[in-house]
This record gives sequence, C-alpha cells and structure tokens, in this order.
Amino acid sequence: MFRVFVLLVNLFFISGLSALEEELWVFQQDFYSFGKRDVYESLKRIWVQQITELSKEQEIPFMLTIQSKDNPEFITLVHIGNWCALDNFSGITKALEKKVGVDVWRKQQEARDSILNFQIGSLQHFLPESSCIPKEGCPSLMQHPYVHYFIYSLRPGQDSFFEESLQKKAKEHLEKKDGVSWRVWKVLFGADVPKYVIMVCANTEESLSDKVSKLNIIDSHLSQVIRQRRDGKGILRRDLSYLPTQVLPDNGEF
Repeated sequence: MFRVFVLLVNLFFISGLSALEEELWVFQQDFYSFGKRDVYESLKRIWVQQITELSKEQEIPFMLTIQSKDNPEFITLVHIGNWCALDNFSGITKALEKKVGVDVWRKQQEARDSILNFQIGSLQHFLPESSCIPKEGCPSLMQHPYVHYFIYSLRPGQDSFFEESLQKKAKEHLEKKDGVSWRVWKVLFGADVPKYVIMVCANTEESLSDKVSKLNIIDSHLSQVIRQRRDGKGILRRDLSYLPTQVLPDNGEF
C-alpha cells in the first residue's frame, strides 16, 4: 500500500531537507480499473483492520481516505508530522508484512496490483499561512466530509508569488467573513512540481457548491503562472480510513 510513499521518504532523506517544521503529509492517489471499486474497497478494509491491529504495537499516523466523485480514484491523506517521524513511517509496510506473514502480504499486494491502473504518491507540506482559516477554525473534515480539491502546477520559480497571492486572497475572504475557507499543501516530491493542492470542505454537497462559487483565488495575474490545473469532488470515507483515538492536529482542525 505504501510502496510509493517509501520511495518518497528515501528521496527526502537523500535530499537533506530539514526545515519543514511539523506539517509533513503524504498523499497517495490510487486509480482503480473500471468495475473494480468493490474489490478495492474490500482490500482497503482488510488493510485498515491490519493497521488497527499494528497500532497496538507501534504508533501509526491517522490516514484519511477520500473517494473521488469524478474519477475511479481514491486519495489517501497521511499526516506525518515532523521530518523525524518520516523514518518511523517508512517502516510501517515492513512491520505489516512481518505481522501478517510474507505469503499473505504478497497475495494482498498482487490482488491490489491487479485492480490498479496506476498510483501517484507525493510528499507535501501543509501551509497554514497560505490557507484561509477563520479564527474559529476550518470546517473539520470529520464533520464536513464533502470536499472539492484543486491541483495547480506552476511555471518554475513562481512558488513565492503564488503563496503570497494566496495569503492576500485569504485575508480578503477573512475580512469579508463570507464563510469561505480552504487548506493548502505544497508538493515537495511528486510529478509536475512546483505544484499545490487546495482543498475546500463542507457538510453537504449544496454547501460545498456555494463555498466554491464564492472562491476568489485565481485571478488574471495568478492564471499566468499556472501550467496545469485539475480539480475534482470527493467524499471522506470513514470506513476506509484509519482514525486512532489520538487527537487529530488542530492546525486546520481535521
């Protein structure tokens, strides 16, 4: 399940990056074959059960699974925390393999591989300063499971301009008190960098559409630095997520 993640972790340590504070995340996109959603969900539930059992022996970060409403895709969000925790995270797959047995683990891997067209993994840094978070906090994904996400790939060298522009846009929305909020991640390792993910969440599909219609993020100036854009809608699948009893991070209140 985390083979792409482990590769990213290794790249991270090779790079020597360290000034990432406490907000490292891993995103994995699983694109399943047509008609194989039920099989994917069944395998994912088994994996969640195994992770839950493993959590009795070692600390496991919470993992949120979002089902895309537009594509045959599931997105898993994992909050790693600080960069020191990456080493522990990279050992989860090996620990699971040891716990369930090599033969069982290999069969599960083969079953997953048989229904997946491809996977995309990325190591990301949550940017609270570029997010639009009201004083009362962003809507919790736990209580607001409907999401709309935007993925922007930029022209090289436009990172600072993009982030500063988002900060200005966030200030405008907060001053208006129009109920709009969003979270922003910067992709550190992944395809088509520099790249950013912006996510809006709501408690109903109607409320989500209303929030997205009020967004004022990408103006004519920002559009000039964007190479590619993709967006989509999804819903949090609690039954396919690992949600430990530990307190979730309050920096954005997931």
